[in-house]
Amino acid sequence: MAGAVSRARWQVLLSALGVCQLLRAANASPLVRVLGVAGGLVLVAIAWAARRRAALVAGIIVGTVPFAAVAWTALVPVVLVPVAFAVACPVSATTSVPSR
Repeated sequence: MAGAVSRARWQVLLSALGVCQLLRAANASPLVRVLGVAGGLVLVAIAWAARRRAALVAGIIVGTVPFAAVAWTALVPVVLVPVAFAVACPVSATTSVPSR
């Protein structure tokens, strides 16, 4: 299992950021909760499903920016946006269309 996590460490890290967003949204007002949960699920999904850099960037924008915009008074959602992009750089370098 450690080898599998090591090979996909950037996907695991981006998924962990999505789970952190889910946890942050759990105690928020209804609008912020909906945007946070949807964005967290998008981050987890895009970490594993993205095959192109454009899809990854679009998923991170959709997953983090709305939550950060409505929860801008808290520090964590705003910091999550650049951290997600920093993690996405290695993810996009390691993801490619599988060969047949």
